[in-house]
Amino acid sequence: MSDYTILDFSAPSLKGACLVESLQRQALVYLPPSYGKADKKYPVVYWLHGFGGLAKGWFSAQPDEPNFGRIMDSLLAQQRCQEMIIVVPDNSSVFTTCAYVNNSVQGHWLDMLAIDLVTAVEREYDCLPGPQHRAIAGHSSGADGVLNMLMHKPSLFQCGFAMSPANLHHEMMPFWQDLLTQHLSQLRLTAAGELATEQLDIWAHILLAKLQQACPAPQQPPLFCQLESQNQLLSAMASLSLDIVSPNYYESLKQTRIAIDMGTEEAKVMPYCLRLIAQWQSAGIKVNFTEFPGGHVDHIAKSLHYVLPWLSQQLDNAS
Repeated sequence: MSDYTILDFSAPSLKGACLVESLQRQALVYLPPSYGKADKKYPVVYWLHGFGGLAKGWFSAQPDEPNFGRIMDSLLAQQRCQEMIIVVPDNSSVFTTCAYVNNSVQGHWLDMLAIDLVTAVEREYDCLPGPQHRAIAGHSSGADGVLNMLMHKPSLFQCGFAMSPANLHHEMMPFWQDLLTQHLSQLRLTAAGELATEQLDIWAHILLAKLQQACPAPQQPPLFCQLESQNQLLSAMASLSLDIVSPNYYESLKQTRIAIDMGTEEAKVMPYCLRLIAQWQSAGIKVNFTEFPGGHVDHIAKSLHYVLPWLSQQLDNAS
């Protein structure tokens, strides 16, 4: 028996963007053991994969990789978690993976998740109704998507868990500076029609996803972003960092229960993560923080053994 069922759904929220995405989307859905055997409805966790990831990556057959079926079986046997539906949409896009934002260039991906996906899930499955029975979680850029969702759609979810988020602080610019140094000339060749978009690698796609948000140019295909001087681009990208953007959404963040984790081996990111959390806590935003022994991708399966119980507890204690 498969660890998941497949949900096909329509995503009209993506229509009309500069980047033409498929409006027919798919999500993989974990259903608890008692599903279909009892007259029961379940809370739902929506899960966002990271850049370059796939929904199937959360149902891996490898023992040291995440598999919701296997891990939920273990947690339920230990009575550490309630039964929940877990929905993992495939958020692949023209340039590898969506950026989990709403804009006219990339599309309204937050609306796709918050409206199109949630509506389809609650129509198809036996879900407990209302935001107090919904949670959202994700890893890496998917964790950024979690925090974006909690800022922009505060009434939709009871809680959110951001695993190793990436877009934290404006002082993290050396990472983007390196990407610009390595890939800006390629992007300029592509914009001029001298290099095919298919020749850009995933790191160029990561950079492009940020530039399309920071410096959009809807009338300039195929990349739909301005490619100014490196300093101008860095300044525009820095303005999108959570420490800069989030003060406009403090009241939204106060409405939800938030958890963040980060690995001890994520040394380049950890100081900025702690700095952002301190900023939020000083503003009255409560954040549950977990530090785990590991790096960005080598501890995900182990982390689920505390992430899923935390989400379950928040949903179980929903007021």
